[in-house]
Amino acid sequence: MGVPLDGSESEKTGDANPQSWIEHEHLLSLVARLPDRERILVGYRYFDGHSMAEIAAITGRPIGTVTKQLSRAIARLRSWWEEENPR
Repeated sequence: MGVPLDGSESEKTGDANPQSWIEHEHLLSLVARLPDRERILVGYRYFDGHSMAEIAAITGRPIGTVTKQLSRAIARLRSWWEEENPR
């Protein structure tokens, strides 16, 4: 994917590039399309900055389940991004 999920790129560079903002908004719209359980995990990890262990504790799920579900969510986001933004 061309946009980091944690927003670190724009924070480091102070990038006010309109294309960058469009890409960030597009990524957020893709996150909104995720099933609830995946969207929540993405939010905890990439927007709130929680560790996998913290997310497992918050959700009451085993860490392996959290890891697998988050991995699926990221794969789904990558797939959608690549479908909508062919090279």
